[in-house]
Amino acid sequence: MNQRDIELLLSLEQTKNITATSENFFITQSALSKRLNALEAELQVQIVLRSRHGVQFTPAGEIVLKRIHQIHQQFGLMQSELTEITHEVTGSLKIGVSYNFARYQFSQVLAGFKKKISQGGNLGSNCQQS
Repeated sequence: MNQRDIELLLSLEQTKNITATSENFFITQSALSKRLNALEAELQVQIVLRSRHGVQFTPAGEIVLKRIHQIHQQFGLMQSELTEITHEVTGSLKIGVSYNFARYQFSQVLAGFKKKISQGGNLGSNCQQS
């Protein structure tokens, strides 16, 4: 089980629907069903009951949900604490701006963002006229 599996199960808990959850994650219903089957095989328990009316979590599935809520919360706390310690901005940023904004103001925005990127960070830009 990985972080994406946790997010899939949390979404499935909210929607109670394989179609809605698969749309939320931009995957096919078949891919989501296969992932659920793989998780059930990995954990050696049935997590959900599938029907025309949606999904229902089994008693074992409820235990899984209880624990993944705790894991998800702890993971979020860890990320927050690490961000506070490092005070670094991480990740990728893709911005679309108009030509005039890019020409006259965007360099100031990029300069401000560059100051917040960690020393090892990388900043690149690509301008295109439409």
